[in-house]
Amino acid sequence: MLGKYDLVGFGSGIYFARHDVALLKLVKEMASGPKQVFLFSTAGNPLLFRLYHLPLRNRLRRHACKIVGEFNCPGWDTFGPFAWIGGLHKQRPNKQDIESARLFARGLQQVLGKQPQVVEV
Repeated sequence: MLGKYDLVGFGSGIYFARHDVALLKLVKEMASGPKQVFLFSTAGNPLLFRLYHLPLRNRLRRHACKIVGEFNCPGWDTFGPFAWIGGLHKQRPNKQDIESARLFARGLQQVLGKQPQVVEV
């Protein structure tokens, strides 16, 4: 199903240092991958996003997907002791994060050379 698209984005919040389990399962079980993909996430510790993206990145590469970009921004984190203080990065993603995501998406448009069709799965 996803193999017919020129560019597909895969992402979720980060839970226990990786993307959502359902997303990882979807990628593992897909018959064929899209030609080009991008990854995105929100995380309590955005400095480690490349590490957090690694399990998803590896699964997509097994399907011969070309990864053309990765986006991450801070997200509300209530893991462990952070719950006691109301979490980290409350109110995130915010307007500035959304604008950063828009700029990232505009860069991806250049990869395709056209306006992408948006389909939510």
